Order: sequence, then structure tokens, then C-alpha cells
Amino acid sequence: MAFRSTFDNDWKDFSIIENLKNVPDILGYYLFIKGSHKDYRKYNPLQALSYLFVALVIIFTALTGGALYHGRVFLILSAPDSFRWVNNLLGGESYTRIWHILAMWFFIIFLLIHVYMSIMITMINKDKTLSSIFTGYKLKKH
Repeated sequence: MAFRSTFDNDWKDFSIIENLKNVPDILGYYLFIKGSHKDYRKYNPLQALSYLFVALVIIFTALTGGALYHGRVFLILSAPDSFRWVNNLLGGESYTRIWHILAMWFFIIFLLIHVYMSIMITMINKDKTLSSIFTGYKLKKH
């Protein structure tokens, strides 16, 4: 839906180069250095870059998990050598386990920061950002 939408092309928010150029603007706002930031479409640059990185970490975690579980992805299907290349690439099963645990910690820290930022922005803007996580709707000021 993000690619075929005629009114809200979400994929346009995920331009890596454009987002990297705008990171100082939004970072200054989040660090309370600036009082405001430019208006962005649906996702600001840090959100877009973070969500792209989360997608990559999800794929990485699935690959390392498959390697640690020795290819038993499903209960019925078992292909012990299917993820061996991941262990070889990362230097062995012990290193794969370390990377898998680091990815888990990334998700925990990301979750905490995500909830904190949602609460902070809701309190600053008084725009029900936090409730939009659950409802999918956000109050816009006109």
C-alpha cells in the first residue's frame, strides 16, 4: 500500500540521503537546542532512518536466529546447513550468539527510546501522539 497509494506515498519519507541532510535539524529539536523544526511529511528524518535500521536489524536477527537454531525454522522443515553461511560470516556460532544478543538489546533500547519520545512529544505538542500509536489517528493543528 505504501508504494501504490495515490494520496500518501509513505516510501517518499525513507530517502536516506535526504534524511541524512535533515538530521541536524530534528536532532537539535530533540536535544532541546532548537525550539522548532521544519515540517516533514509523515516521518521526520530520525524516525525514517530508525525504522529503516529496525527493518534491517529484524532481518539480521532472523538470520542469526536461524543460524543458532541450526536451520530449524519451522517445526516440520529442518535444513541444518541452510544458515551455516551466517555462522561462517560472523566467525562461528559463539560470535553469532553475541550478535543475536546485541540485536535483542538494540530492540529493548529502541523500544524504551520510542516510548519516551512518544510521551515527550505528546506532552510538548499536546497533539495525542501517544494515543496515535494505538488508534492510528493523530490530531493535526490547523
